[in-house]
Amino acid sequence: MKRISDIYDKDFSSYTSLPSLDHTIGDGVVLGGERVVAFGMVKCYPEAIIIIDQEISLRDRVESLKILYKNAIEVCRERRFKEMNAVIHNDRYGKLLAKHFNFRELPGKLMQVRIEE
Repeated sequence: MKRISDIYDKDFSSYTSLPSLDHTIGDGVVLGGERVVAFGMVKCYPEAIIIIDQEISLRDRVESLKILYKNAIEVCRERRFKEMNAVIHNDRYGKLLAKHFNFRELPGKLMQVRIEE
């Protein structure tokens, strides 16, 4: 873990945290000779999913967001998660999350693969 932490501190700590192995379902290490050169994990990570009736007033939508996100953050805190993700499909929504809950954009692009049975 020391070598993995060193790699993380040098190259990745400016934009993401190194998750605890407590919340993973698998992990692996790649060796280059005797040296650890890469590490990977499959996380069970929290992602907030909020569905709100768009016909209610903006004020009520914002209040609903506040209630649901405060609860989501508390649930994550109780389970010792260090991060919670939200996928944003609307810039106004993203601005609300930034303003009220300190969400921030991350570098990169969200990608997905569907695992077929």
